[in-house]
Amino acid sequence: MAMEFILRVAGGAPADQTAKFLTRAEAAGFTGVGFPDTQLIMRDVYVVMALGAGSTSKLKLYTAVTNPVTRHVSVLASLVQTVEELAPGRVEIIIGSGYSAVRTIGQGAATLRQMRECVINLRRLLAGERVDLDGFEAHLPYASGRHIPILLAATGPRTIELAGEVADGVLLAVGLHPTMLDRAWQMLAAGAEKAGRDPGSLENIYVARTHVAEDMDTAREMARPICVQWAIEPYRVRWLREAGLEIPDLELPPELQHLYPDIPHAENWEEARRLTSFMPDQMVADICEVTGLYGTPDYITKRLGELEKGGVKRLLVQTLDSYDLPESTLTAFESKVFPMLKG
Repeated sequence: MAMEFILRVAGGAPADQTAKFLTRAEAAGFTGVGFPDTQLIMRDVYVVMALGAGSTSKLKLYTAVTNPVTRHVSVLASLVQTVEELAPGRVEIIIGSGYSAVRTIGQGAATLRQMRECVINLRRLLAGERVDLDGFEAHLPYASGRHIPILLAATGPRTIELAGEVADGVLLAVGLHPTMLDRAWQMLAAGAEKAGRDPGSLENIYVARTHVAEDMDTAREMARPICVQWAIEPYRVRWLREAGLEIPDLELPPELQHLYPDIPHAENWEEARRLTSFMPDQMVADICEVTGLYGTPDYITKRLGELEKGGVKRLLVQTLDSYDLPESTLTAFESKVFPMLKG
């Protein structure tokens, strides 16, 4: 099993319970876990990472993802260095625009400039260098100097190129169709080459939205709200069209915009499915096919084999869970998917 699997673990459960869950994830064969940084939905990501550092020995710990709006770069530097001291060589930071973390407090997403400055200044602070922070020359006196990878989470072309320019790698949320993957790689390489960097030296992690079920129809139906999200967000729908899907303008029920806190993190998933029932079943199936891993263990194993042949080395398995630990996904991968991959 050459491909590495990172399990996204939402921090909805108490931190000590999540830490115990990580022990099981490590034993099951996951090489890493990623924690969302969304303060009004989940427990604090860095507290969970600190506890996880103590409950595991090899598992890599990722922020999936944090952002420079709710976390000032000086705060990020302190948090990251503190957690990394508990798990040397096992911490990687993924920075993004914020999404639900900023929406839930009425703020806008981080700009490209903010993300660029955050990556550059965070790297310098973690290296023990002095950084100009709004006129104050600051440094982190307890910086270990150990290299802590800083990645960018990216969906849009400009963010992907920025990752190639300044980050140590990228978390690509662009879908899993070969055309999507090839186009995203071209964008990443363009950014790297602009900065005189070797794109082959960058760490690439691909997001695979995942739901395992006993039959395909059940898996796809559970993913219906995510499919609608892809179809109505401009920076996502462009990737569906890259894969050859025709996505018409959709008439959305007014109640959908009031779904709390948003579609992908809906507290009431059944209500989210009801409010997205307007999408035709065939369109749901088509979007599922090109964006994620929705289906039976046999189907998912087959898709993973195809992805590995296509050059995918690291995959972030992102379940539909935002408030509960991904118990069923862990069990399915541990008992069925991983053994079939090895066999």
